[in-house]
Amino acid sequence: AALAAGAIDVIAVGDLSSVLLRRALRYALARRDSERKLTRLRLFDPVTNLASQILFWEILSLAVRRAKRNRDFFAILLVDIENLPDGHSEDGPYLDLALRELSERITPILRGSDTIARFEQQQLAILAESMPRVEDIQIVAEKIIEEVSRPLALAVGPVALNVAIGIALYPTSATGAEGLLSRATDAMLQARERGANQFVFA
Repeated sequence: AALAAGAIDVIAVGDLSSVLLRRALRYALARRDSERKLTRLRLFDPVTNLASQILFWEILSLAVRRAKRNRDFFAILLVDIENLPDGHSEDGPYLDLALRELSERITPILRGSDTIARFEQQQLAILAESMPRVEDIQIVAEKIIEEVSRPLALAVGPVALNVAIGIALYPTSATGAEGLLSRATDAMLQARERGANQFVFA
């Protein structure tokens, strides 16, 4: 009955001893630590320590509900980074090192209330809530381009990157999470077609 109710382990009263109890508690603590590590791996990117795509979707869905209730505005910036290097160094793959450095450069640009996530292998997604002025969003995009376009200092030598940013606005671009990401993706592809280091509003 206990197992059916959700218990993981059961100790019969007749078998209970101090040794068995200590062993059961040790297993329970180890299992809890493992579950916490698995949860963190699911919600955060282990390379950049940014939010994962799964966590970003959850935060975006909550932002949509808040914005509808409060009649607020927010923006999504989908940042696609090109020319990321291949190969490995003693510290790990160049791709991972590059993304880690880029995330450290971009994060200080954002406000504490903004969310930045690793969305795909070479994409970052940014949610900027309560930002109704298009001019402010444009300034953020320009600063991101400035930071990404600065060469990375890697073992292979300086690496110059290009970036394309697609921007979707709530509620003018779309009113749902999927629609907003779709519009941001379309805008990002348009920015890429225009050339290096461009941003486009959906």
